[in-house]
Formats: sequence, structure tokens, C-alpha cells
Amino acid sequence: MTALIEGRNMAKTKGRPKKPSGEGIQVRLDADLVRKARYLVMKRGGAVNDYFAAILRPVVERDVKKAEKEFFEGKGQ
Repeated sequence: MTALIEGRNMAKTKGRPKKPSGEGIQVRLDADLVRKARYLVMKRGGAVNDYFAAILRPVVERDVKKAEKEFFEGKGQ
């Protein structure tokens, strides 16, 4: 009733809510792995995406450097 008196719009916004900062694209992982990660993050504090990023980033960066090196070595021949 107060919304009508004050002239506020009470309608829900359409679509998905905006993602919080720091959130990237969605990926599928084994449910048991995510459950265990959530447990660890709950005990230590932090966010699950930060936990996985800290583990995966060095491996992905290493593999990208290796792939780039192989690509450019093949181009030079």
C-alpha cells in the first residue's frame, strides 16, 4: 500500500540478476569435487572461484606458454 502512495514501482525486474564482480563464465565440474572445495573454502574463508583459480592458473599459464612455443617453432620452419 505504501508503494502506491509513494509512487514506487514494485514490479520485479526481468531477466537474470547481474553477476557479482569476479565471476567469469560457467564451467562444469564433478559435483563431489565442488562439494569438497566448498567445504574447504568454508573452513578457510574466501570464495570457491578464487580457490579454483589459484590452483588452475599456474597450470593453464604453463600449458599456454608451451602451446605458444610449439606453435611459433613450427611457423619458423
